[in-house]
Amino acid sequence: MNSRSLTEQEWRRLREAFVQSAAGFFFGPAGPVVAWAGQCLYDRLTFNRSGAPARAFDATGRALNLSTVGRPSAARPATLSLYTGLTGAVRQLGLREGDPVTLVLVGQPYLRSASGLVVPALVGDQVELAVPLGPYTLTAFASRRDALFTEPDPFRAVAARQVNLGARQTLALPLTPRQPVPSVLPRCTCPQCAPSQRWWR
Repeated sequence: MNSRSLTEQEWRRLREAFVQSAAGFFFGPAGPVVAWAGQCLYDRLTFNRSGAPARAFDATGRALNLSTVGRPSAARPATLSLYTGLTGAVRQLGLREGDPVTLVLVGQPYLRSASGLVVPALVGDQVELAVPLGPYTLTAFASRRDALFTEPDPFRAVAARQVNLGARQTLALPLTPRQPVPSVLPRCTCPQCAPSQRWWR
């Protein structure tokens, strides 16, 4: 620690001195009393009588239950061990062990966007996740390393399954081939889409 830098207590005293000086400048002899009253009002609005914060919010603006913040969860997490393997059909597409694979774990029922987990991994690696107990939908998307950021739809192999997690579970996800989405969708030739049937002709 730098001996020339102020400690937290010294900074607090300096701030209090500035507040009292400003209050004395505007309110004269009553300045210290006004500064003390303002500090008390701030503390009452921000903290409860035990000194804990009165309110807190997460990144989405949702209020947190402060009575449970910092306490260990009563629910024991489940340990999910995942392994993505290659099938013969997937190897024929050019995928090899060590190619990138994206694991998507979504809790069921799907309630909000924060109930999902996306994990980047490599094909052939063992991945362990610690998540709460319950049902999940698990999906894997794999692509060749050279195609991941060069093609609009690089994922050539997928795997999906539903699982109800217990205390510890090991799952194998054999990847299967997937046809990429065409960049230009084929034109529909059904009678309902014929030019003579379109209302905007």
